[in-house]
Amino acid sequence: MSSARTKLNVVILDDEQRIEEAIASKLPASIGRSSVAIKPDAITDLVKELGSRAAAARLSNNRKPKEVPLDDADLFIVDYDLVKAKGEDYLTGETVAYLARCYSSCGVVIALNQFARSPTFDLTLRPQLDSFADLNIAADDLKNSGLWSKSSWKGYRAWSWPIITDAISLLEQRVADVQKTNHKTRIIDFLELPPSVVERLATSALELLGSQGSKAESATLDDLIRSPILGLRGREATDRKRQPAQDARIVAARLSAWLNLILAPQDVLVDAPHLAQRCPSLLGKTVSIASLKKTNLLDPTKTIFGSSSLAKAKFKKPFWFDRPVWFWTEIERLKLTSEIREPWNSVDDRFVFCEDTSVFKQRSAAKRFQSDLVSPYRTRHVERVAGVDYQPAHRLALG
Repeated sequence: MSSARTKLNVVILDDEQRIEEAIASKLPASIGRSSVAIKPDAITDLVKELGSRAAAARLSNNRKPKEVPLDDADLFIVDYDLVKAKGEDYLTGETVAYLARCYSSCGVVIALNQFARSPTFDLTLRPQLDSFADLNIAADDLKNSGLWSKSSWKGYRAWSWPIITDAISLLEQRVADVQKTNHKTRIIDFLELPPSVVERLATSALELLGSQGSKAESATLDDLIRSPILGLRGREATDRKRQPAQDARIVAARLSAWLNLILAPQDVLVDAPHLAQRCPSLLGKTVSIASLKKTNLLDPTKTIFGSSSLAKAKFKKPFWFDRPVWFWTEIERLKLTSEIREPWNSVDDRFVFCEDTSVFKQRSAAKRFQSDLVSPYRTRHVERVAGVDYQPAHRLALG
């Protein structure tokens, strides 16, 4: 992989050349022009090589891997529908995404058209943990500047989306963090989660980490590799020999997915817009769209609020998120805001955060919906953008 961000190595895979060209055309011009498409008739050889690497890992032999384009890819974009791939009875982009993550050194993996074939906002707000792609979107979403730029967004821009170029750099920081850590380290210790967080986390969330011990919270970095949901599949989880460099890439990507799952309910961890909506006193005496706009920054290094006391509750390893994040449980425990210290006072709730456009709007201009999150903060809002499908649609009626 390229360590420089000035020029990205982008690899595109589809079973039809015309679709590969269409995908490249949807990327920002400078990125699309330099992207490399894997020829449809080369897909079989690619999958065969990745499969051979998987077999070699189980046998613990010294087979020297053949170079494939994914090994140098900062960004790998794969379409879900690969039914025309020559020599393959039935191959999907998800299978390739899994092999790419577990048996190559590629960077961020984006899967296209797996869960929606046109721009669609998922009203459940549930991260797709069963996918090994780092991001699942429709092909047309690639044209959305909100995936590529931190500047002011207009229209549809899901708040859960990363800035793709930043995601590439952040993944490498996470890989390095895992590599320098003993693989027997407990994940809750590795992430420096305070007791208040561990106590609040649902057992079902901790179980996803794949603990081999008597307690769900005892899961180690090594356990995650064998997790039924987050880790390797089938016999690969039990028979595969440790490969420190490759394992670090798997852990970094899959632990990131788990953290996004924990952030989504906003009841254990909380990001800036949701914290500002809950505790507007952090913005000062005047709460307005202008002051709220400063909170939707996708940069984990930025200081959003002036209150120095919030530093006590800041997530300790900021590069594990693409935005500033705090331990909500610590904010509550330490009573770091006036809304918590004086819960009997009314809260200025004229403005709400819209999950589909990543901006604040007057409450009257937004539509309320019920997400599928198990959280006291499951009720959220959307702006509703023309041309975007909102599914499951009935959740808008539950608001």
